[in-house]
Amino acid sequence: MARILIAEDDDILRTVLGTVLKGAGHEVTAVSDGSKAWALIEQGQMFDAIISDNNMPRMDGTELLRKVRESCAYSGVRFTLMSGRDSLPNGKRLADLCSDFGARFFLKGSFRPNDLIQEGLH
Repeated sequence: MARILIAEDDDILRTVLGTVLKGAGHEVTAVSDGSKAWALIEQGQMFDAIISDNNMPRMDGTELLRKVRESCAYSGVRFTLMSGRDSLPNGKRLADLCSDFGARFFLKGSFRPNDLIQEGLH
């Protein structure tokens, strides 16, 4: 069983992901944006994996990923970034950015929640 943090601003997707992961035996904490996820990390809560949307208010997924990788305690945690877009406004591909930071990337339209269990958490 893994302790998983989900940061997703879409209520329905956050609920679906949480339900699927809990059904697979994982302990899930779900929040609505990256700043809430980062606050939990700063408070010392420990997670084995983080799944984050990219496009969220207050703190997006790429900023959360950067902060996580800069943190000594979290630099090696499994991180999966999801997005409805495959690139950032500056043209950088999210898959490339994730590769640079040792994270997995899923394009939201091309994965099923079970894919996270089979690929993103291993």
